[in-house]
Amino acid sequence: MASGLAPLDQILGIVAYSTGGIFVVGYTLSWMGLLNHTMAWLVGIAVVAAICLLGRGLCRRLLSGGAESKTERQGFAWAHLFRQIGEEFRAAPVHGTLSLLLFLALAAVQIAQLLIAVRLAPANHDSMTYIMPRLACYLQQGSLDFFESNYVAMTVHFKGATLLQVFGYLMTGRAEWGVQLVTLVCSWLTLLSLFGIAIMLTGRVLPALAAAAAAGLAANFIMISVTPQLDMPVTLFVVMSLYFVIRWRADSGRLHDLLLAILCVAMACGAKASALLLLPSLGAVFLACWWGKRSTLGISGWATMAATALLGGVLFVLPAGYYENASQYGHFMGPNSWRKAVILPAIGPASLAKEALTNTARYAIHFVGLDGFPLTEETLRWQSSLRAPLVALAARAGLDTLGMSEGRQPFQPDLFWTANDDLSFAGPVLLLLMLPGAFIALFRLPNRLLVIALILGALLYLLAQSASSRYDPWRGRSFVNLSLFLGPLVAALFCPSPRGKSRMGPLMMQAFLVSATVVVVFCGVNGGFFRYTSPFYSTQGTIFFEGSIFNQTDRMWQLCRGNLPWIERFRRFDETVPKDACVLFKKVPPEYQYLYWGEGLSRKIIFDPSQGDPAYLLFSSRHEKAQDGDLPMGSVVDDGATLELFLRKL
Repeated sequence: MASGLAPLDQILGIVAYSTGGIFVVGYTLSWMGLLNHTMAWLVGIAVVAAICLLGRGLCRRLLSGGAESKTERQGFAWAHLFRQIGEEFRAAPVHGTLSLLLFLALAAVQIAQLLIAVRLAPANHDSMTYIMPRLACYLQQGSLDFFESNYVAMTVHFKGATLLQVFGYLMTGRAEWGVQLVTLVCSWLTLLSLFGIAIMLTGRVLPALAAAAAAGLAANFIMISVTPQLDMPVTLFVVMSLYFVIRWRADSGRLHDLLLAILCVAMACGAKASALLLLPSLGAVFLACWWGKRSTLGISGWATMAATALLGGVLFVLPAGYYENASQYGHFMGPNSWRKAVILPAIGPASLAKEALTNTARYAIHFVGLDGFPLTEETLRWQSSLRAPLVALAARAGLDTLGMSEGRQPFQPDLFWTANDDLSFAGPVLLLLMLPGAFIALFRLPNRLLVIALILGALLYLLAQSASSRYDPWRGRSFVNLSLFLGPLVAALFCPSPRGKSRMGPLMMQAFLVSATVVVVFCGVNGGFFRYTSPFYSTQGTIFFEGSIFNQTDRMWQLCRGNLPWIERFRRFDETVPKDACVLFKKVPPEYQYLYWGEGLSRKIIFDPSQGDPAYLLFSSRHEKAQDGDLPMGSVVDDGATLELFLRKL
């Protein structure tokens, strides 16, 4: 079946080259001060596409030694795909039915995701506070250059993922939903890559379909797929690198696949700093794949790979902000205050090991969750009962999970948000399908070394998150990357059990699979259609509005739906300040500040007088006392202190 992956090779190869082209064009336009010009983008993309098309034939001929690859010769017949699905279904109807049920649930959820992405404005906290404001600042100055801001997260995060958002925003006619669509498309391509990896592991279509669908029905995967969060592009580039390196090992043996894998790693590192935590996991899988193919790489192969890594670093990593952060703050990760807030301090090897184990225990407790279930008293009691043994076990092991320790927030073992953009973890799919799938894969799948490497990759990522960063309850979206390593192994559960003398084992496995699939489907569909801030339908008393979410057409309401009490402050500002005004901010807390820019980013918001010619000053009581004529704009809580906001016409 690996030889039938030609369409996936082509699709993901095009995606890799296209996103690389977007990065090259974006950084070039930023250098020219033309980042905000749609026509410049179109011209740049056309030039890069022409260069890629002209060089494609030559590069493929050079890298394949002038011979047409086995995959290209065999091609792909869709009729063969459907014929194989039919054969697999007849051979194992129960497994086939469950696989199709998972796929249909995923399809329904993705339709809901698409409607939410294109019909509703973004609303989660991080997007409103620094992700969308960051995009607005880059566009208003026409480049990715450093700018003064009121929140360091607007400038320290790497710029690759934001460049994709700029592209999506401009190519959709400067629509906010274009930013969310970028994330959603990245999630679809991630699932497509997982599907391909699972096929290479099992040689079967229906189990691979079940594996990809299971990953796509995880609560955290669903939640971040339609937000402007920067995590999903990283997830896509990492899973594509896994696909290409496993593809190289499984069938083709072409150097071209390894080079694409290296470029995808470089793009991931340029998208967001969290990709650095995935490097040990990627290294484990790369090593396992190389072990079986080590004799095929000569000196020229290694030299080509080194040159590709250097090229990827120059094109995708250095311009993303590593050098700029080092120049501005003396460290590639940003200023010391920011690093202290998010990174575990140098507390000595013994203390660091204990803190890492404590964080691992905290996240393990979060993994035992019912994310996706309806938010009811019964659900809360069930989850508390499930987590109680783990909390007690951690306490007996001497791990102070309930203590503040080095965490950003105190750990709450009963924390539960049914389907929340910021707080959801994977939900039941991790315990019911991914972990059992990893165990079964060790004994059922032929390539045991690769299976071990994928499991090790998941463990290394968990430890990297626990040992490098302070605990916080918003880490659930980062753990969507566990699906990249454990998700493909779910396919082992949906492969028919080998026949033995007793039928009790297969019958028990089928009963478990039926129960687990029903729970995962229920959680995924409920989470997709009834997420906390965007349920398709709500009755009075269950959330902050009644009726369909799509009836709420007011843009400001949509943007504030995660924090409606603040909407009056933004309405007052919007009614007072002209749509095209330049406003200077002084000591203004950043929460939900994206709304100040106005629809279409018509206003210019600056944080230093040298950035423009302001007509208005928005300041807090932390900056100075109000004068006669200053217009009160409401109050806001920042770092535990209540601040009054005022607007002054200059």
